[in-house]
Amino acid sequence: MRSRSARVIPFSASLSRRRRHLFTKRRRRHLFSARRRPFPFSGPILILAGALAFWLTISPAAPAIWSDFWSGLASVIATGEWPDRPAEIAAATSLPSAADGVIAGRATIIDADTIDIHGARIRLHAVDAPESAQLCYVGSDAVRCGQRAAMALDGWIAARTVLCIKRDVDRYGRIVATCTVGGEDMGAWLVRNGHAVAYRDYGRDYVCEEAEAAREKRGVWAMRFIEPSAWRRLSADEKREIPTGSYDPGWSLGCG
Repeated sequence: MRSRSARVIPFSASLSRRRRHLFTKRRRRHLFSARRRPFPFSGPILILAGALAFWLTISPAAPAIWSDFWSGLASVIATGEWPDRPAEIAAATSLPSAADGVIAGRATIIDADTIDIHGARIRLHAVDAPESAQLCYVGSDAVRCGQRAAMALDGWIAARTVLCIKRDVDRYGRIVATCTVGGEDMGAWLVRNGHAVAYRDYGRDYVCEEAEAAREKRGVWAMRFIEPSAWRRLSADEKREIPTGSYDPGWSLGCG
């Protein structure tokens, strides 16, 4: 005999409970799998984010953009307000204006006499620096004086804004310009420190700076080297030869 306390569950009620249990179990499994399912647009979003990160890495405007962002964030933390963009930063991130002949921005160094500002290739006026592959010599030791000059220019400019005034366009389509950094003539700085020579074929603007550098044995003037324009005309075999003498421009302006 069954105990009075034992409860008899009808078959229909037991079936109903089983159905509810199975439905709940399936529902939980569906929700769990839905949580693990990736966001439908995650692929394109990751591609766009990667492309943006790549652009911010290689773009000439990237240093200015990041500098502006971090300085603005520091101002927000300190004052609670985003600052107005300084005129110098606005100029650095603006596109070059060929119409008015003024180009300003952060420069990428191509070599010591050629820079790039936001895609505008600029050749410095009346200055000729050793080529990137050109070698100068101290005794029998070869020195990559072209690379050394480019690195010196890059270190001198640092993150400062370069302001260029257009003078002409050369046969290669580059803008020929006089450029300044912090109010100082970039061409004069290069020639005075022996990182370039005065390019007399296109102007005698920096002849006195060249005489000073040669007298003080600065940069290439402490080595044996071939004038950059003459070096470019040499054959590949001639470029590998060690020069017996050094470039002598023959100063005639009486620069003290």
